[in-house]
Amino acid sequence: MTPLSRRVLLGTGLVVFAIVLGLFIAPNPAELDDDGDPFTGRWLVNGTDPLGVEYSGALTISETGSEYELSWIVTGFVRTGSGELEDDRLEVSWEVVQGIGPGRSGTATYSIEDDLLSGTLTIDGIDDLGREEGFPPR
Repeated sequence: MTPLSRRVLLGTGLVVFAIVLGLFIAPNPAELDDDGDPFTGRWLVNGTDPLGVEYSGALTISETGSEYELSWIVTGFVRTGSGELEDDRLEVSWEVVQGIGPGRSGTATYSIEDDLLSGTLTIDGIDDLGREEGFPPR
């Protein structure tokens, strides 16, 4: 791949990312979640991964039967995952599907504290923990 091709690909990816992120954070007068489940819906997230890299973006959590599906669109990558409730925690396995570190995987554990999403993240093969906070869009 030539340097020009890389720049075009990166530029296109950034434009698509900005458009999708705009759709996630645009004001939405409709109720995002009316099922009473505190985890489901859209969250604006800020975090630091186990490597110390800071990121921000959007996380969507939906419930499909007894399992939860998660999709992150954040600075530098798109990550998807699935998880289950364990007591009052959401236990998740995730994988980077596009962007920086494709194929990288790990786990996350989320809880709800004062209507905010609070979580820890791991990356497979890395000993340190990352942290992530989620805020409902207003």
